[in-house]
Amino acid sequence: MALTLLNFVAFAVVTSFFGGDALNGKIVAGQYFVGSKGTFTAVDRGYWIYSLIHAVVSLLSLVAVMVWGFVGLLTGRIDFFPGDDDRSHRGRGTI
Repeated sequence: MALTLLNFVAFAVVTSFFGGDALNGKIVAGQYFVGSKGTFTAVDRGYWIYSLIHAVVSLLSLVAVMVWGFVGLLTGRIDFFPGDDDRSHRGRGTI
């Protein structure tokens, strides 16, 4: 889970530095662009491919962590209140 967070932070930093990512970018007449909020920045093909792979891996790993957490909650392997033997959690806003 920590690796997923680190990967997502790295993706956010790199995306901010280069002005976007390939998922929001485009290819026009052989020119590669990364995009963010409707603004496009020209980049070389190598970086565009890296950005596309990094974006997909980041999104898939975030989804995997969310599924892992949801399954953990359903199976009881994750406890929001460790050390609390009272499972009713009265007054704490049950989920």
